[in-house]
Amino acid sequence: MPNRPGRFNWRSLATRCCHFDPDSPRIRPVISKGSHLILYDGPCGLCNRFIRFVLSRDPAGIFAFASLQSAVARATLLEFGQDPDTLTTFYVVQNRHSVSPTLLGKSRAALLVLKTLGRPWRWLGVAEILPAGWRDWIYDRIARNRDRFFGRSPTCAVVPAAYRSRFIDGGGA
Repeated sequence: MPNRPGRFNWRSLATRCCHFDPDSPRIRPVISKGSHLILYDGPCGLCNRFIRFVLSRDPAGIFAFASLQSAVARATLLEFGQDPDTLTTFYVVQNRHSVSPTLLGKSRAALLVLKTLGRPWRWLGVAEILPAGWRDWIYDRIARNRDRFFGRSPTCAVVPAAYRSRFIDGGGA
């Protein structure tokens, strides 16, 4: 529709100021296989269930995995200045193959995973409107009681052979 005099044209503003082309197909960032690394507590029952949840919903293999008890996770956490002996959260190394990977923890890590898995899970990303302190408070309450509700295994669980290549520490979920 042509722009009539005296009428503000939002479409024109969006195209000029934001480099937004409303007529082009939506472009999504290209995410390669194993782009993000999930560092999880191997013996934790909740963590193991979460890893199996991600594996079954990530056929493209965007996520790779390493248990927090592994040498890989230890080196990664030290690189980011975190204490590798503190097992109170799981982490995601976002864009781990890039020149500037990012370490996310607690609710930020969980929301990144859910948003990356696609529909309907990415809709839970709406929780980002809550302040990070509130989200992390909820995360901490769940983490504090995870062993009571989900149990703890003396070892990491074994994953099916089809998924073993996605565990860079050689472990399982």
